[in-house]
Amino acid sequence: METKEKYLPASLDSVAEAMDFISDNLKKIHVKSKDQTRALLLAEEFFAQIVTSKSEGDSDDIRVAVFNKRSKKQVIISYKGKQIEEINNAGLGVDLSDSDMSPETEATIRKMIIAGNAESYTIGYKNGINKVSIAVGDDSKKGLKYTLYALILSIAVGIVLRLLLPENATTFLNDNILTTVKTLFLNALKMITGPVIFFSIAASISTFSDMKELGKIAVKIIVFYLFTTFLAIGLALCFSVIFDPGTFGQLKSTATQVTTGGGLDIKSTIIGIIPDNFFKAFVEMNTLQIIVIAVLIGLGAGKLGEKTDKVSSFLNNANELFLKVTGLITKFIPIMVFVSISSLIISIEPDGLKAIIGFLFVIILAMLAMFVIYNLIVMISAKTSPIKYTKSAISAWFNAFALISSNAAISHTMEVCHKKLKISPKIYSFSIPLGATLNMDGTSIGFILYVLFFAKVFGITLDPGQIAMLIFMVIIMSMGTPGVPGSAVIGMSTLFAQFGIPIEALAIYIGLNAIIEPIATANNVYGDITGTYVIAKRNNLIESGKISL
Repeated sequence: METKEKYLPASLDSVAEAMDFISDNLKKIHVKSKDQTRALLLAEEFFAQIVTSKSEGDSDDIRVAVFNKRSKKQVIISYKGKQIEEINNAGLGVDLSDSDMSPETEATIRKMIIAGNAESYTIGYKNGINKVSIAVGDDSKKGLKYTLYALILSIAVGIVLRLLLPENATTFLNDNILTTVKTLFLNALKMITGPVIFFSIAASISTFSDMKELGKIAVKIIVFYLFTTFLAIGLALCFSVIFDPGTFGQLKSTATQVTTGGGLDIKSTIIGIIPDNFFKAFVEMNTLQIIVIAVLIGLGAGKLGEKTDKVSSFLNNANELFLKVTGLITKFIPIMVFVSISSLIISIEPDGLKAIIGFLFVIILAMLAMFVIYNLIVMISAKTSPIKYTKSAISAWFNAFALISSNAAISHTMEVCHKKLKISPKIYSFSIPLGATLNMDGTSIGFILYVLFFAKVFGITLDPGQIAMLIFMVIIMSMGTPGVPGSAVIGMSTLFAQFGIPIEALAIYIGLNAIIEPIATANNVYGDITGTYVIAKRNNLIESGKISL
């Protein structure tokens, strides 16, 4: 373990020196340039915030340190003084100085970024010392690596156990060990699902307290994002009909009861949307009602005038809290993948396993088809060669694929918009953070296909009214699902619970999602860039008139 530190005067004149110190030491410990950039942007924001927020009598020096341990690298900024309450308003490394925005619009954007980036830093106050710790690199890469290792190991172990052990031994192992561990994890997810969905959606909607401040361009961006979300959902429905993966009732559930969709009339569906008791929706885990309550609370919070900021701050803090709890739970995803896939292999019939593998190819194909659609939109709406556009924008796709987080990718995505696509900061400084919050096309494709597939293979019929309900829920959840690793698991558990899909499906989903989530995240970000470029081109906000190769 090694820590390099330096004390600097608490002045804005020290910012450049602090950044040089951090940069030099990050290079010495071989941090990748992309991770260096993100850490420096965050550190610069927080250093400046501390300087401008310090009180009389506080320490005149700020400690800047680079902490290096094999499994953990951090940039730490700390100083002795009164607790800084305003530090949560740091802009998280996104430069909005050239965007020509009103202060209200800039504040709105910063709130969006803050709400989605809680996983990148921690803020503490102990023994009279303010301390900001910024994670260098991205833990999601490590999580993905461990999850993929667990996936490969579980397949190997499951095959060996199935071939070598007698059926009664594998049944005992599955029923008493694997299923027990799996159930503990899934119960923890079910416990946290309601609060996460409620606060993430309510916080997201409350951020937009005054849409008039965001201007006509912002409205065009939001409309475009909604348009591509509908395209993604339509594409997923088409792929489900065309390829029709799986056989009805092919998989069996160990649950005592599986709710089917037959016989649900439109009147009951409409009445069931609005709960007659606020807490009943959470107790019964009626996810559609929870979403409706969240939307209403978010809209109401945005209409409280001077109190809006306080209520919005509460919702964002509660959202951050439950996301932290979710993060603690999802750290065990590799273990969950191991036990669930091992259990699946030793207990499932060969035809069921074949159906799951076939479905995996269908969902990947749907993601690739959406990528093609983005480029067709660029060709038709922006009159730009899709080949040239792809060459300029593809690095953002690969960056998001590696980070598995739309929020973590914001800095690089904006850099692509500025340097490669020559888009004016007047639009990308708003549209990219907004897209990381509201535009989840890849995730929407996954939501639709997973629900339809697992409903079918577990013998659940979804009638037209429930399909319409599914579309509505996916649209709302695509606007409220945090752009961080593992958040799709919460969204999927919400949908499965709403449509009576048994808990075994979520266990299988988590294993499959280790492969699909990076692609879905990359599509999410590529959709953000596509919307930004198309609206910029149609509104003469391309700085050089042509994209850079």
